[in-house]
Amino acid sequence: MSKRWVQHFVYADDTLLLLIATNMREANQKIKREVKQIKQDMLNGGLLLNVGKTEIMLMKKKRDEIVPLSIEIDGRQIAIKRAIKYLGVWPDEELTWETHIKKMYEKVCKMIPKLMVLARNTFGYSTDARRTMLEGTIGAYMKYASVAFAHRLKYAYIAKYVKRAHRAMLLCYGRLYQSVSYLPGSVICNWVPMKYALAAHAIMYARKKDARLTGSTILQEPSRD
Repeated sequence: MSKRWVQHFVYADDTLLLLIATNMREANQKIKREVKQIKQDMLNGGLLLNVGKTEIMLMKKKRDEIVPLSIEIDGRQIAIKRAIKYLGVWPDEELTWETHIKKMYEKVCKMIPKLMVLARNTFGYSTDARRTMLEGTIGAYMKYASVAFAHRLKYAYIAKYVKRAHRAMLLCYGRLYQSVSYLPGSVICNWVPMKYALAAHAIMYARKKDARLTGSTILQEPSRD
């Protein structure tokens, strides 16, 4: 990748600017130049840049020297963040994905009480219906962007949030006692541990994307030779 590389991504009302610089001075110059161009393009389209929601994240190696970066747009200082949200995903400056996993867990904790209303012992939906609702809501949310972060689930400090979130799903689905631990609950509910489900989903998505780009098939007939 060229060190002069600059790329814009625009989706709905979000605009993302990615660039590579060899030092902070170069980064400062590039950001100012590109932001000026983006603002002009927006004006040409009858749009305005929301400076109040504009953020900067520096992606660097741990050994890189930390040098202050000061960027102003229309006289307003732009905040420099350790992680930023873009299209529902939270990449961080070192791509550990810890922020994304924590945010995901926090949202699951808010969703579970609402779904528990449907999983009472004396009334509510059937077991299959509860499974469908959990997989279609929380399960789908957790799998979103898993192709980007699934490789980080091998680290315990990352995987523990996925484990806690899935255990809450199991308690809801199987109407289990709070004392039931994660793996026994997974066996009782016949539900693969979520970190493996996320890894499988990420692999299949990556292979489908590769197939679309190369024209190859994902699953091939075994050789009869």
